Amino acid sequence: MFILLVSTLLTWVASSDSRAENSVFVLEGSSYRLDVQGYDKLQIRSMLWKFNRTANILQYIKEINYISTYGNFENRVEFDQRNLSLLLKNMQERDSGIYTAIITDESGTDRDVAAYTLSVQVATPKPQLSMELLFSDGGYCNVSVNCSAKDDWASYTCDHTHCTQVASKTPPSGVNIIVTAINGYIHCNSSNWVSMETQSERNLCSVSPAAPPAGLSVCLLKTALFSVGLVAMVSAVITVHMRGRCCR
Repeated sequence: MFILLVSTLLTWVASSDSRAENSVFVLEGSSYRLDVQGYDKLQIRSMLWKFNRTANILQYIKEINYISTYGNFENRVEFDQRNLSLLLKNMQERDSGIYTAIITDESGTDRDVAAYTLSVQVATPKPQLSMELLFSDGGYCNVSVNCSAKDDWASYTCDHTHCTQVASKTPPSGVNIIVTAINGYIHCNSSNWVSMETQSERNLCSVSPAAPPAGLSVCLLKTALFSVGLVAMVSAVITVHMRGRCCR
């Protein structure tokens, strides 16, 4: 029982010493720094930063202060000896993958001290929005909305305050398209893990029909016609009455 307990504890210690991978999304063309947690407690002889566990990015030998970069990462990385971090610059989609930091400690033992899974994405394009009035009567209104961002698109139907998705096409680009109706406008949002763009237009359901000029409004027209008719009737009665008196 004691042996089993010790074995379990040793397994737990060994597993806790390896670093879990951090999943990160990075905008294409930007830079990202890979940190080493607990660097101040490490006693190292040398260090390797690796890409996809096989390709060397950078080697550091502490005793002779030796730093060397390799392959496609040459002139695209900066190493900080104070905290063992690695700055990746001008990242491209081809740089997506697993980045691992491996040290050799004073006893000659190799172990992982940092691991990152990076996914490099391009910025989402500004969406294009089109709208068509479907129905409007008695305060009820419906519009058809199509929102597209390059190869991705989504169709919605909206009223004054709410939108419902009808259909969509989303390739593996990871772009998400959402349409909303807020404060009299239709908003089309396209986004991925690293960026978001919005296109907005006035909601056709929020546009009131143009009112007729005040002088020609139906209410004023009826009032004017009634007044004219009333004046004509009074004038006719007065005229008849005056003629009757004259004839006497």
